[in-house]
Amino acid sequence: MVFENKNSHWIDAYTRKFEESFKSINLLDNKKEYWRFASPLIWHDKLPIKKFQETRSSQSLKFDVTKYSFLRFNDGILDTETLKKFINENKNIEICSFKDIFLKKDHWSSLKFSKAQLKAEKSYERPLALFNGFNAGDGVFIKFKKGVKKNLHIIYEGKNEKNNCIRNLFDLEENSEIKVFEHFYGNSKYNIVSELFAADNSKLEHCKIINQDISNSVIYHFFGNCKKNSKIKTVNFSFSDNPVRNETNLYLEGTNCETTVASMGFGKKETSICDNTVFISHQEESCKSRQIIKNALKNGAKAIFQGKIFVDSKAQKTDGYQMSNGLILSDDCEFLVKPELEIYADDVVCSHGSISGTLNEDHLFYLRSRGIPLIEAQKKLIQAFYSEILDEVSEDNIVYYIQNQISEMITL
Repeated sequence: MVFENKNSHWIDAYTRKFEESFKSINLLDNKKEYWRFASPLIWHDKLPIKKFQETRSSQSLKFDVTKYSFLRFNDGILDTETLKKFINENKNIEICSFKDIFLKKDHWSSLKFSKAQLKAEKSYERPLALFNGFNAGDGVFIKFKKGVKKNLHIIYEGKNEKNNCIRNLFDLEENSEIKVFEHFYGNSKYNIVSELFAADNSKLEHCKIINQDISNSVIYHFFGNCKKNSKIKTVNFSFSDNPVRNETNLYLEGTNCETTVASMGFGKKETSICDNTVFISHQEESCKSRQIIKNALKNGAKAIFQGKIFVDSKAQKTDGYQMSNGLILSDDCEFLVKPELEIYADDVVCSHGSISGTLNEDHLFYLRSRGIPLIEAQKKLIQAFYSEILDEVSEDNIVYYIQNQISEMITL
């Protein structure tokens, strides 16, 4: 979707560039490492894809956002009432819908729009992010001003079976401390690009929850540029029986940055794909990054992790850690992993590893010897498996909500 407006030439230029770049890419090229384990056809709405089954649960949990600052998307369109309310309640935050940017002659986002995505494309082609770039129908652009401390919930709810392209931009000025929680429900299919710009000494905790009743596929691109002393954490939770792909690219271009990418997935059906593709680029010295991925799988589900740590020659004293774990609950599942380190500095501490296996029989025996029935013992071990990911979430109400989701999902 391209908006024609005489005041929007700067964004139209990007739109045309996105479209040209996308058309030059052969999505069906089987040699692309980027799609080594899962075809882009799964997530791309302009090509023939398998129709995924309805997964709505009559017991699906919903997080009550009414007592928080929140924005809501209905079938891919930002709800104007929640936007107006948010603007009225937050005078030290600049916010605008993606649609409204086309009505403005000048906008602060013109200096940052697509910059994080372009850096991400230096490492790999991002075809479905390019597709989003010339098809985005709405989104939200937010500038959190200096020193702001704020929690924000964003709800994506689709009542209709629609293909939604949404584009967000989060700009954190110096010393801001922001928490963003994103919730997905309903029937819509999503292709989302969120760009992050984290200034010096800023902090972001980003938590994304793909709920059990989401009945279509989701691909979410999170591209971030991180300045000096910034601390960025993004945590993903996927309970969907349909394909979910999290693409994360964080570009650490200031000293003493700290980043964490954590993800948990629970795949219960053959249609479930828990895909995490992560690239952390250390460009300056004394930065720290952590990647922690955990998936539990049964009944033919698949989990994918492609994670890379890149260390530039200038990035001495880098501390990079990467670990992926798969809990295999039935023999027909797949846990596919491709960890990478690419290091050009000599004073670094970097490691990666991957472990997969079944529930520990000794632990099961211990619990059962204390009078705990087998099914309950299995549930406790699965919950313990995920505890490291839950520890990354600072809000107790979100932790409690996710724990309830896990409890509902565990039916062995």
